[in-house]
Amino acid sequence: MTEQEFLALVRQNPINAAILDRLPQLEAFAPGVMLVAGSLFGTVWNAQAGNAPTDHIKDYDLFSWDADLSSEAEDAVIRQTAELFADLNAPIEIRNQARVHLWFNPKHGLNRPPLCSVREGIEHLTEKAQRFCPTCKAAKQSRASEFRRAGRTCKAAKQRMEQVAVLSRRTRNSENCSRPVSD
Repeated sequence: MTEQEFLALVRQNPINAAILDRLPQLEAFAPGVMLVAGSLFGTVWNAQAGNAPTDHIKDYDLFSWDADLSSEAEDAVIRQTAELFADLNAPIEIRNQARVHLWFNPKHGLNRPPLCSVREGIEHLTEKAQRFCPTCKAAKQSRASEFRRAGRTCKAAKQRMEQVAVLSRRTRNSENCSRPVSD
């Protein structure tokens, strides 16, 4: 699947399309913002399976990166994001990737270093998707032909998530990191 084909499929979901169209407005208060995760590859899976573009998509995740690690700053961005997308009537969640280690580590009993960019947050997601792919597990309980398609989707999930950068033209924010940021 080419980049253009991927984007065309992602935009078949009207919520994805609206979010992507408004990213420049969001950028003003959520630096480096990107639409990521299941709303992207779920929409592609829906197209491959012949489902409606929004079927089985539980939420729409946005990643940003801001050196301000205060919960007040993130709460303000969450409120502004909710206002910007209120008309979509969809669960849209935005998280500052610079703050992830503050809540993710205690919640999951891990000791991951702070993320230095939105891209690192996406890399974390793709690692997780490769270890545990709900699309594959769900399809395994369905017909064999659907599982074969799901397997192709899972193998391609990492590539598709890496193409997310194309959707919103970012990112390398490292002013708050004490370790090198890799591209």
